[in-house]
Amino acid sequence: MTSRKLTVEQADTLELQTTQMYEAFVRAVQTKSPADILWQTKLSEALYQSLQEITHYDFHLTWRRDTQRTATFDRYVLQYALSYSAANNLRNNWSQPSPTDLQFNSVKKMLDSRNHRYLDIVRKVERLAYAHKFDDIVQLFDYVRVEYARPTN
Repeated sequence: MTSRKLTVEQADTLELQTTQMYEAFVRAVQTKSPADILWQTKLSEALYQSLQEITHYDFHLTWRRDTQRTATFDRYVLQYALSYSAANNLRNNWSQPSPTDLQFNSVKKMLDSRNHRYLDIVRKVERLAYAHKFDDIVQLFDYVRVEYARPTN
């Protein structure tokens, strides 16, 4: 059964992890350093582990965003979703970018609609990453970190 509440300690842990993951992602985009990319990937994996332990659930990306349980975890799962595919592409894809007409605003609209699974967001972010639009992904992180508040119990 997925928990719908967070303790203060759990929320503090998730806040720290998402902040560290975000900062590492920005640094990896700026430096393109394999060490920075690996560190960001490790932080993303640690966030996933924390979400598993707190929610007692393994497949957060399959959740629909319009359910009761997702309200508590939306801020954190969104940041994990942004990081998930972008980290893989940072690690594997500094060659030629793939063309895409996908823009920041279309992904932002998807975030705001709440009528999608997190996995749908991952797929859009993958397209941005394949196109090397990492600055757009950073903007999406910034947007989520401002617009999606830390949950209160």
